[in-house]
Amino acid sequence: MNHINLHHLKIEPERTHFCHCGKAFSSKSVLARHMKSHDGLTYPCPECGLRFKSEPYVKVHHQLKHLNMTRAEIKALKKPREVHFLEGDKIKTVVLTGTKRERKKKIKEAEISEDVMFEQDKLSVPLFDFVELKMEID
Repeated sequence: MNHINLHHLKIEPERTHFCHCGKAFSSKSVLARHMKSHDGLTYPCPECGLRFKSEPYVKVHHQLKHLNMTRAEIKALKKPREVHFLEGDKIKTVVLTGTKRERKKKIKEAEISEDVMFEQDKLSVPLFDFVELKMEID
């Protein structure tokens, strides 16, 4: 299932991974996360003691209720992304953090043209082969 099918065409992935409770999931990892809900374990909030079925829920609860963060602020704390771009014949790297708006602002401030940007994990050629590479941004 690719990004276009899932987010733009709204085509749901086939759910082929089943739990004994009858629920079905599109990936093994989501099924494994769901299976933990059946083990009876709960995780307490360190401040108020409210219990949750998963540790990530405790973390989000703590940030929302005890640190008074917004969901946008929580999202901005996610793992920073490295974006690489060509400047002449050299590869430069910019680490992007924050919300989408903040990341776009940082790209603009760095005067990076989006047509020369790429993400390292999507790069399929060795770094030493950048002789006449033409980038295409979808």
